Amino acid sequence: MKDFCFVCLLPVLAAVSCTLEKTCPEGAGEWAGAAPAAAVSVTGVNLEPRNVNMYVGQSVKLTATVRPSNATDKRLRWTCTMGCVSVSQEGVVTAMTKGYATVTVHTLDGDYQSSIRVTSTFNNVSAVEFLSPGEIVLTRGERFDMQALAVGEDRLAPPSFRGLEWSSSAPQTVAVDPSTGRATAMSSGEAYVTATSSSDTSKSASCRVVVLNAGPAAEGGVGFRSLDP
Repeated sequence: MKDFCFVCLLPVLAAVSCTLEKTCPEGAGEWAGAAPAAAVSVTGVNLEPRNVNMYVGQSVKLTATVRPSNATDKRLRWTCTMGCVSVSQEGVVTAMTKGYATVTVHTLDGDYQSSIRVTSTFNNVSAVEFLSPGEIVLTRGERFDMQALAVGEDRLAPPSFRGLEWSSSAPQTVAVDPSTGRATAMSSGEAYVTATSSSDTSKSASCRVVVLNAGPAAEGGVGFRSLDP
C-alpha cells in the first residue's frame, strides 16, 4: 500500500472547518437553530378592580395580570384575610357575610403580590320568602333543611340564602337550628318555623310544620331536602 498523503487533504479539511464556524458559532455547543428559549422571569402582578363592594351572596371574578406578558411561569395563588368573603383559586370572590377583607394574589415565580379591599354588606331586604308550600308534614324523627330567601330591594343583587335567623314556635315539637334552618321533628303536633332577616328583623316569613307519630311523611316541596334521621 502506498503511503497516505495527509498534505493532500489539508485544503478539504480547511473548507469543512470554515463551514462549521459559519453554521455553529464558537461556544454554542450545538446547532444555532436548535437552542432552547431562555426562561422569562416574572417581575410583578396587577390586580383589578382595586376596590370591590358586594352584597352578601354575590360573587365577583377578579382579574390578575402578570408582568411581563411573556413570563414563562404565570401560575398564581389566592388568599383572603377575613372570613366574611371567600376566594377560589380561580380568583372568584364570594361575599359570605357583612364585613371587610383583603384579597391578595401571589405569583409562584418570585412571590410578587397585589391586594384589593373587599366590602360586603347586606342588601336592603324587601321581603323574606319561603321556597316551599304553606305547610309541611313530617314523621317524628325526620330532619329537613328549611330554605328561604332574603329578597333585596336592589333587584340587580341576587337573593341571598344567608343573613337569616331561624326559630320555632314550639321547639318541643319541631326543633330548628337558628343559623342553618335544619328542622327536626321531635314529637307529634304542629309548629311554625320562622325565618327572619338578620339585617331587618321586621322582615320575616313562616311555614307551618305538622309532625305525625307514624306513617309516611308528605313529600317536601321546592327547597326542602330529606335527610337521614
